[in-house]
Amino acid sequence: MRRSIPLAYVTASYLDCSTGAQVAKTAQNYCTKIKEAGYIPVCPEMYLSMFLKRNNAKDKVLYKEMSEELLRRCRVLVVCGEPGGETVANDIALAKRLRIAITTLEGIEKVEEYLQKDL
Repeated sequence: MRRSIPLAYVTASYLDCSTGAQVAKTAQNYCTKIKEAGYIPVCPEMYLSMFLKRNNAKDKVLYKEMSEELLRRCRVLVVCGEPGGETVANDIALAKRLRIAITTLEGIEKVEEYLQKDL
């Protein structure tokens, strides 16, 4: 029987990124680390921004709805980088309400290190 790989929702403020390219590169780095820890990264910033424009009111509503649906399907919420920003706060509030585990990228990396030592 195949083991299922858990989904990890990636949230970050990206406040320190000044361009879309910097946001994409930062999000990609977070997703790579989460993948290396054994999770399937679900990152709305990388996926939804490909076809939704945040400065369009209609797309902004769709972005929020789609992001929330993706979070509902994940086993864990991973807060990356420095906490802050409305998006991160909303993601944490929804995860708490849905009883989805919340951790940081550093927390996942520490657990992965611990598991590597035991093997």
